[in-house]
Amino acid sequence: MAAHSLYSPSAMARIIPCPPSAALSANLPQNTNPKAEEGTRVHKVIEHALRTKTVPPAFPWKTADNMPDHEVVQRVFSYVDQLGPGRILSEHRVTLLSNVWGTLDIGHIPNPTSLFSNNAITVFDYKNGGYDVQAKDNAQLLTYAATFLDEYPDVQWFRLVVFQPNSWGAQGEDDNGFKQYIHNRAEVEAHRQAVIDAVNYAGPPRPGPHCRWCPAIPACPAMSQDAYFLMAAISRDRSSLSPHELARMLRIIRAVSDMRDTLEGYLTEALKAGAIVEGTELKPSTKWQQWNNEREAVVHLWQAYGPRGVKPLTVAQARKLGSVGEQYALMASHKPESEYKARY
Repeated sequence: MAAHSLYSPSAMARIIPCPPSAALSANLPQNTNPKAEEGTRVHKVIEHALRTKTVPPAFPWKTADNMPDHEVVQRVFSYVDQLGPGRILSEHRVTLLSNVWGTLDIGHIPNPTSLFSNNAITVFDYKNGGYDVQAKDNAQLLTYAATFLDEYPDVQWFRLVVFQPNSWGAQGEDDNGFKQYIHNRAEVEAHRQAVIDAVNYAGPPRPGPHCRWCPAIPACPAMSQDAYFLMAAISRDRSSLSPHELARMLRIIRAVSDMRDTLEGYLTEALKAGAIVEGTELKPSTKWQQWNNEREAVVHLWQAYGPRGVKPLTVAQARKLGSVGEQYALMASHKPESEYKARY
């Protein structure tokens, strides 16, 4: 069985405005990266914790920039406990249509005796990345919510929850990484109809802001002439460009910009393998000093300087605190070996 449905809930924010993107993306390779792999690992940690009702051990050191596993699980447990008695679904397969299904991180169904109009079915999703994801009008979570409409016809409210502790912005409405919004039944039903309309759509691709997240841009008929259009548009007087042309230009530039890191990675690997490309070379990237043991640095600088010694906790800032910080930085920090990246 395929790992994802053709009309995946996780891609619904792109599929509803441009239904053909689902088929165009279907057979493309699924690119991954360390952040995505870390997110997959944490999902498994949460699932295991919910099934065994156990919290991972707290380690006395910081192992990554992300929130530690034990704290993630503790916060999930605390949130789920607030939902009251009911059935907990963990990594649960849900199906809206034969080609629209996915895996729900966490679901909470209130006990049948408490399914009153002021109660809600909760749809909960963990996001590991830093790009801020909102709960309100979240197409993925609305699709999950829609799978419960027929089974629970009396439920009038659906609570969408995004737990994103590593977000670049505010960690959440309650400073714990949780963002939530309650949609009424009519809104979820309207979303279900939008999904059905997308599945039945037979027209051409529809370009828009959603193109930024589409892996099918190279295979998209709507984008096939973009290179020619962009070169011609760049050579024109900017004041002669229509709003439509400006929007198209900016979308193309943004899409190409988003590809930059990936393409740089491919070029770097090719140069490391011996490829010779005129005007390119491998140069070491800039690296800043890091603590050998961050926890020990916190203790030492706190003892010497109080709160000033740990906010911010960087080698450069510690050196500016005084002679103790300078001497400690000399013996307790190191400069990591530079990574090579393509310069062009």
